[in-house]
Amino acid sequence: MKAEKVLKILLVEDNLFEVLRFKKTIESFDINCEVTHAKHGREAIKRLQSEHLPDIILLDLEMPELNGLEFLEIIKEYEHLKIIPTIIHSSHSGQQEISKCFKLGIAGFMVKTAVHEDYVYNLKHTLTKWYEKVA
Repeated sequence: MKAEKVLKILLVEDNLFEVLRFKKTIESFDINCEVTHAKHGREAIKRLQSEHLPDIILLDLEMPELNGLEFLEIIKEYEHLKIIPTIIHSSHSGQQEISKCFKLGIAGFMVKTAVHEDYVYNLKHTLTKWYEKVA
């Protein structure tokens, strides 16, 4: 009997409202997800060192203690971490920041829009793409 696919997500987000919004939104998707949450980049690094690696990382840019860009710079130094697809999940969308993220090897950029329907569409489209790649 084949085990059901599970998309393991590490959500790196300091805003509790956004964490709850994310979790509530994905409940309606036909995607089996397992979400681990880290409040900032430093906590995410600890999780990556002590837990099973996720299939994808959804990363906010503006966080305390270790922001998204600093987190990206650190994980891209490690062979076993830099292969994890990292998608920026941020309300910040400055062109210079986006360019720097892509130079650091992100797999995508998703804007956290305030328009609920757009947020749901973008999130579902992104997660479905990665769910289909899970073995």
